Amino acid sequence: EGPLAALVYVPATRFHPARLLFNIHHLISDGISIAVLLEEFQDVYRAFRKAEPAPDLPPAGDYSAHLEALRNFTNAPEAAAALTFWQELAWSRVGSLPTDKPDGSLDFAHVEKMNAGLPANTTAQLLRVHTSSETSVEDILVTVLAHALHAWGVGPCVAMDISRHGRTPISAEHDPIRTVGWLASVAPHVLEPDPRQGWLDRLESITGQLCELRRHAPAWSALRYLSPDPAVRAKLAALPRPEFSFEFRGR
Repeated sequence: EGPLAALVYVPATRFHPARLLFNIHHLISDGISIAVLLEEFQDVYRAFRKAEPAPDLPPAGDYSAHLEALRNFTNAPEAAAALTFWQELAWSRVGSLPTDKPDGSLDFAHVEKMNAGLPANTTAQLLRVHTSSETSVEDILVTVLAHALHAWGVGPCVAMDISRHGRTPISAEHDPIRTVGWLASVAPHVLEPDPRQGWLDRLESITGQLCELRRHAPAWSALRYLSPDPAVRAKLAALPRPEFSFEFRGR
């Protein structure tokens, strides 16, 4: 219980300037929302300091309109094709991750957290590939990860849940890029690495697969959770759950 958002003004003292504290619960905001809110606040504040009229800002997206767009999609003719797309992924060619204790606990209390980092020279190489190939860093990392899992022996295909900001338009009529809210979405991705290829060909292949999957990702969330047809929700719920999750929080 309690407020989901609060602003606190801290007056200036001889030790520090005045400050304004934004306290916003993640339930109603995410990183992109914060950027939108700060941009608007800064523009209005600069105009106020100059005694100028408030700027004509691009409108922030309406969260309820975003939900309505997702619901409308579930009744659109494209919904049937989207359902077929997810059902026809190569689920049968995805193996299981190797485990030391197949019957071990899956309770969150028993999760072991591990941190690892890339050295500066590896990061520099990664950024060079990103620049020269005009491929996103996320796609490069997923390519390497997919081939690593494939080499680990999980099967001809690799499945992973990929979390993104959830602002990929689901229709031409609705662009949620400036919508304020928590829009993060997770969609399964079934990828087919080919270790016989060179690394640039591997990158091109996985990037192409990701592009197609990313295009359908908004439909997954809409159909899986918002479809008015229980049979559609049940069909997607019955698909295998990926054992691996990936979220890229960089730029």
